[in-house]
Amino acid sequence: PEHFRAVVHELETSLKRGFQLQVLGYTLHYLLAKLAPTAPIGSLDYCAPTLVRLILADIYGEAADKKEVDAIANSMAEARSTLSYSSAELLASVITFVPTVNQLIPPIHRAAADAGGQASLKVANKTRELLRRCSQGLAVNTSVGLQPLCVYAGGLLEA
Repeated sequence: PEHFRAVVHELETSLKRGFQLQVLGYTLHYLLAKLAPTAPIGSLDYCAPTLVRLILADIYGEAADKKEVDAIANSMAEARSTLSYSSAELLASVITFVPTVNQLIPPIHRAAADAGGQASLKVANKTRELLRRCSQGLAVNTSVGLQPLCVYAGGLLEA
């Protein structure tokens, strides 16, 4: 896990445009799927902001727009769907709840608000699924205690 950020950085700088964005999302998911089951809780906290940014870009950004183009979706397996929801779940399962959850949930809210102008029902459905998958990851995360979870949920309701 200590070199994971360097690997992600190299992928991010190499895979920047078009179909490469779908490859980036799939590769990121593959790495997280192999790393998360054995990674200690908190071992990916240091690269959580980068991972969240890439996940959100895959769900709301250019990669998501390209997946909606039929010609691209039919030509590549990577463009037919997104594994970023699963990546978010994996990330949520290995972060330290306090304070790293603040690097996971608020960016989702901001990304949804920024993308809200375009087809807001589609954005709402993407956001709902993303938050559902994050909650599934947090449900199996051993660093999530009842009291911190209640405090965090109460803070979200007040905001």
